Amino acid sequence: MYPTINEFYYRYKTHLKLLMDQNRTLAFKDAISRAVQPGDVVIDFGTGTGILSFFALQAGARHVYAIDETSIIEYAQKLAIKNTFNEKITFIRKSGKDLTTQDIPEMADIIVSEPISSLLIEGDLWSSIEYLKRFLKKSGLIIPKSGNLFMVPVKSSPRLFQDSEFVLGSNNTYKINFLALPRNVMYESFLEAEAWLSKPAPILNYNLQKDTLSDTFRNSVEFAFQKSGQLKGVLFYFEAEIFDDVTLSSRKYDQNSTYSPLFAPTPQQPLISIGDKLVCRVSHEILTPIKKLWTLEFEHHSKLASPEEKPIITKFQSQFNIL
Repeated sequence: MYPTINEFYYRYKTHLKLLMDQNRTLAFKDAISRAVQPGDVVIDFGTGTGILSFFALQAGARHVYAIDETSIIEYAQKLAIKNTFNEKITFIRKSGKDLTTQDIPEMADIIVSEPISSLLIEGDLWSSIEYLKRFLKKSGLIIPKSGNLFMVPVKSSPRLFQDSEFVLGSNNTYKINFLALPRNVMYESFLEAEAWLSKPAPILNYNLQKDTLSDTFRNSVEFAFQKSGQLKGVLFYFEAEIFDDVTLSSRKYDQNSTYSPLFAPTPQQPLISIGDKLVCRVSHEILTPIKKLWTLEFEHHSKLASPEEKPIITKFQSQFNIL
C-alpha cells in the first residue's frame, strides 16, 4: 500500500534534503530576490517548510499566501513565528485547486513554487499552478519560468542498475527468486556524454508563464545514431530557467542534490550501427497524487544493408511507476 500524499510530504527527511540542496535553494533565493519588488503580493504554492515565502518577505513582499495541503505547513507556521514573519504570511492548508477568493482576496504579483522533479514534471502540481493563474495579475510573474526535459539513448548502464540486475536477475547470488519485487524503476545515473549514442533531444517543454499547464503529456522524438554499440536504455535530464539567467539542471550534481539524471533500461538491447534511427514515444499520466506512470515506446530502424532492402524495424515498450 502506498503512503498518502500527507504521509509522503510530511516526512522530515524529504524536506531536510530539499533544504540541504544549496544549489537548488539558493537558486530560488536568487530568483526571488530579483523578481520580488517592495510591496508585492506573493503566492507560495507547495510551501513546505515555508522557505520560499521567507525569501519573498526578505526581498520586500508586502504579504505572502503560503499554501500546502499537508501537515508540514504546521512547521512552516512555527518557523514563521520564530523568524518574526508570521504577521505578513497567511497560511492556507488546502490543495491548489480548492482555493477560492475567500482564501486569497487580492490579486498576486508573483506565484512561486517548485513543481520540479528529476523528470521535470511533478505530480499534479502543474495543473494546480494553471488553476492558480486566476489569482495572478495580468502583468504577474511565475517562478520558475520554464523547463526542458531531455532524452538521449545510451550504450552503458549506471552501477546501481548493474547491481540490481546482479541481485534480481538470473545471476543473483542469493539463490532466492526476487521477481515479485518491482523491477520497472528508473535509476539515478551520472553517465557522461561518452555513453551517449546520439545528441540529446527535448521531449517535454514548459513555459509556466505562457503555456496551458497539464499533468499529462505525450510526445515523440527521433534519434539518428552517431555511434555504434549496444542500446542499454535512455537517459533523462532537465534544464530549467528559474528567472532571468538563474537556472537549474539535473546534470549538475553534488552529494546533496535533490535532482539527478534518470536511466530507464530498455527491455530489448539491440546492437546499434551508425546511421540507425530510434523513434521514441513518451507519455506520462497520473495514477495517484504521488504515483505516476511513464510509458516508453521504441522503434529501432536498423541500417540498410543495401538501398534496395527495406529497413528492419523492431518495436518494444517499457513502463515505469514513479513514486
